[in-house]
Amino acid sequence: MRETLLGTVLLLGLMCEAGLGQAAPEPDAASDAELESGENLQAPDDEKLASEIATLILQLGSPHFAEREAATSHLIQIGPPAFAQLRIAYHGTEQLEARLRMEKIVYEAYINYHVYDRNAFLGIRQGRVPITHDDDARILEGHVGIQVVQVIEGTAAERVELEAEDVIIALDQEPISAVDVQVTQAFGELIRVRGPGAPVVLTVLRESDQFDVVVTLGSRPKMYYGRGQGLVYEMLERSLRQFRVFWDQRFRNLPSEQAAEE
Repeated sequence: MRETLLGTVLLLGLMCEAGLGQAAPEPDAASDAELESGENLQAPDDEKLASEIATLILQLGSPHFAEREAATSHLIQIGPPAFAQLRIAYHGTEQLEARLRMEKIVYEAYINYHVYDRNAFLGIRQGRVPITHDDDARILEGHVGIQVVQVIEGTAAERVELEAEDVIIALDQEPISAVDVQVTQAFGELIRVRGPGAPVVLTVLRESDQFDVVVTLGSRPKMYYGRGQGLVYEMLERSLRQFRVFWDQRFRNLPSEQAAEE
């Protein structure tokens, strides 16, 4: 039985094609482009990955809790490439826990893809007022320095040993202009758009010293997506709305022609 289910999930996953039908968009519905960006329900071309996904889906119904948990976590990490096979399996099982786990996997992978995996984080609390040339002659006229008030534990900033009272005066060898800070409202925005995993060079003033440090940016922690967090909060709220549409159109209902085949 397990082998039959595994073969069915893999075969159907490999047969899935893009654009598996959708309901007419509602007034608040996400656009087709938004729904299809990264999760178009195409099974991966890599047969090894497709086979791995099929095995993990089968393990969601394992009698062993640890195996179910491990499979859930792994499928979340794989993300959108697993959606096609998850969709087939969701409609092919009557196991309530397996279905709930699949909903959790798709939800978390979708939000990770659209939000959490896109926003970089340095890990400092900065002074409210930028440091200017009048404060330190090493800062060029028309540019500013960002004072580090606090280094957040467990972040990229801590790993490269930034310290409170450090002043960051350049990013990737480009001085930070007062205009940049005004437009983005925060130095954090200049960091955010580079994305997690991006290496950046910070030019730092520490008392009488000036030095460069290469930082590999981390992901913005989920605790920093709360109300009042500006653009990232809006991004999260928008993706949550889009997910509801995505789930209804791509998972909850099967297109009639595919339902007939299955």
